[in-house]
Amino acid sequence: MSIDANIAAIAFGEYEIAELESLATQMHVWVVGTPRNRFAAEAFWKKITKGEPRSGVGVTTFISGPNVEPTERLPSLLETVREHHPALDRIVLYGIDRSAAVLGVLAIFGFRSTTSVSGGFSVCRVVT
Repeated sequence: MSIDANIAAIAFGEYEIAELESLATQMHVWVVGTPRNRFAAEAFWKKITKGEPRSGVGVTTFISGPNVEPTERLPSLLETVREHHPALDRIVLYGIDRSAAVLGVLAIFGFRSTTSVSGGFSVCRVVT
C-alpha cells in the first residue's frame, strides 16, 4: 500500500507490535493509549527513528477513560485529528461499530461515504 498523507486511522482496542507497525507504516494511526498499545507504539517509535523520516505515517496514542465508550470519545478525538491533519479526506476506523450514532458524528465532520475494511470500516470526506 502506498503512503497517502490524507489518510489516518483511529484504532480503539488492543494491538500487538506487528499489527500496529503494519498500520503505522501505511498511514498515521491514532490508537487508544492502553498499556499494551503504548508498548507497541514505543517499539514502533524506536524502530522508526533509526530509519529515514517519512511523512504521513506514525503513531499517536490518546487517552480515553476506562469507562468511556469509543462512541463517546470519537467527537473530541476527531477534532484533535482534524487539527493535526487538516487535509484529511479519509479515516479508517477500527474497534468501533458502524452504528447510526457513529455515522452521525462522522457526518458532522463531513465524512459520509463508508467502505468495509478488514477489522473495521473507512469513511471518506464528501465534498459538496
